[in-house]
Amino acid sequence: MQNLEQLKKEAAAIMPALLEKVQQDPKLKAEFIADPQAVIRRETGHDLAPLEGFHWVVIDKSDPTALYLTIPTNYDNLELSE
Repeated sequence: MQNLEQLKKEAAAIMPALLEKVQQDPKLKAEFIADPQAVIRRETGHDLAPLEGFHWVVIDKSDPTALYLTIPTNYDNLELSE
């Protein structure tokens, strides 16, 4: 099992090329949103599994007219950010 730093390093190495493909292919984009781990494995050959107890969530921010709201995990320290 890898730790968070290893996961970040591996993701930084493989995700730019994959995200470029995802942006150019609507079908691949839909698959990536639905099951990111499967697409990562299939398209890159890497099993970029999240750490135990975590899961991937893909947020499509490609719509320049969309405004995004994030539900915070800690309501006691609520801050707005960009």
